[in-house]
Amino acid sequence: MRSINASNTMPRRILHIISSLARHGTAKQLRLVAEGLAAAGDEVQVCVLAGGAAGTHQWCADREENNVDVSVLTHRSSCDASCLVPLCRTVRRQQPDVVHTWLPAGNFFGRLAARAAGTAHTVASLRDMDPFARASRWRAERWLAKRTSAIVVNSSGVRTHADRHGIDSRKLHVIANAVEPTFPSGQSRGQLLDHLNLPPDARLLGTAGPLTRTKNLKHMIWVADIFKAIHEPVHILIMGDGPQRWRFARFARQIEIDDRVHFLGDRADVLDILPHLDVYLSASQHEGCPNGLLEAMAAGVPAVVTNIAGHRDIVCHGESGFLVPVGSRAEVAKHSKKLLEDAQLASRIGHAGQKVVLEKHATADIIERYRALYHCTIN
Repeated sequence: MRSINASNTMPRRILHIISSLARHGTAKQLRLVAEGLAAAGDEVQVCVLAGGAAGTHQWCADREENNVDVSVLTHRSSCDASCLVPLCRTVRRQQPDVVHTWLPAGNFFGRLAARAAGTAHTVASLRDMDPFARASRWRAERWLAKRTSAIVVNSSGVRTHADRHGIDSRKLHVIANAVEPTFPSGQSRGQLLDHLNLPPDARLLGTAGPLTRTKNLKHMIWVADIFKAIHEPVHILIMGDGPQRWRFARFARQIEIDDRVHFLGDRADVLDILPHLDVYLSASQHEGCPNGLLEAMAAGVPAVVTNIAGHRDIVCHGESGFLVPVGSRAEVAKHSKKLLEDAQLASRIGHAGQKVVLEKHATADIIERYRALYHCTIN
């Protein structure tokens, strides 16, 4: 893997291609990166394959403020191959120095369009370790990787996963997710409890992110049941949406714990809720570099998360959080209870985690790494 030197970087014209925009996840990282590049003097365009998401409309409305030119190619599905011809026209019209693609459909169609349009320099992004990805996806990824200048992965675990699937390790560059400093919440804890119709003595555990199979939320729901059995006023807030939400909600009803587990959906005020959590949880089986964990730690919230590569890159066990075996709801409950009962421990862990995240994931530093990568790619 080549080293990245941030010196002698010059302004470039960068075209980002992404399948869709949202308020969280990869789309949120793209927004941070694009706005940071524009602030550093680069000319930045973003092409969204499919519109319709709230994040798309908001960013288009803010384009003058953030100096990023955002365009939506179509309102159809991002997996519609008919986007390829207009996407080629967009790349030719923009004449970028670098095409940077994001998310599976954006990576696939974006790199095909860049190649067809004659763009010499392309950068792709691999940001998760989807264990359910079809073999055909990895065959396509290996073929495209040979025609890609560089591939950004956001954790050591994703790099190992990509290497295991035959992606040339020399093209893999680890650039972690960025996080912005957390500002005071726009609402008090009492206001949040009133809004959620929770009792004043409620202790709040929570998580944020897309509700997919790999999130292992059933174990988190069992944790709520453990606390209810020992008469602790613990409530779990689940922020996010996804294809498995109905399944997790049904499970909570089946074990009669839905009075302690609250599905808040896809919310615009996650950053106002996170600072009021007593403990942040993640029971995930696989992660890249989770935004929700970074944002919670940036807010000073102590974390109890599974011992997987994406979490180990962020959390040091016993110092900046706690790492527990995947599937061990008893360990999650034990460490959460320890934090709930020991305010000094919770404060120490929370402050240590906040320091780590704000030092290692500062947006300005991440932007410089991207600019250096583009410079290295072009030259």
